[in-house]
Amino acid sequence: VNAEQTANAIDSGNKNASQDMAKLVDAMTTANEQLSTLIAINTRQAVLGDKQVRAIKGAGNLIKGI
Repeated sequence: VNAEQTANAIDSGNKNASQDMAKLVDAMTTANEQLSTLIAINTRQAVLGDKQVRAIKGAGNLIKGI
């Protein structure tokens, strides 16, 4: 293998590694966006659940006062 063939092989490997890294970055970005969405949904559900619990307790206290 001569110097030119070695340089071409290295260049080809670098290009493939860059393409693979770009694909990995895209996949991780997508996963991060999806995870952020799920966290937001979970947080919102927790807030709504807390409101429901307070409303039920408030209704119970109202009934006790009658």
